[in-house]
Amino acid sequence: METTKSDYILILHTGNDILIEEDIHESFDIESYTQQNQVKLMDYEFITKQEFNDRLDQMLGEY
Repeated sequence: METTKSDYILILHTGNDILIEEDIHESFDIESYTQQNQVKLMDYEFITKQEFNDRLDQMLGEY
């Protein structure tokens, strides 16, 4: 199965929160997003939906 941009999720780590954006396209501008939403970006991850689901399953299994 071929992976496309819409198969990706962006996870933004801020000082207080974790923000999740799905169906990210090539033109997504992290800097504009953080300014628009007044978010202080500490780090970010660009992962596949499958990896996100695997992590979520693992976290729920540990809880």
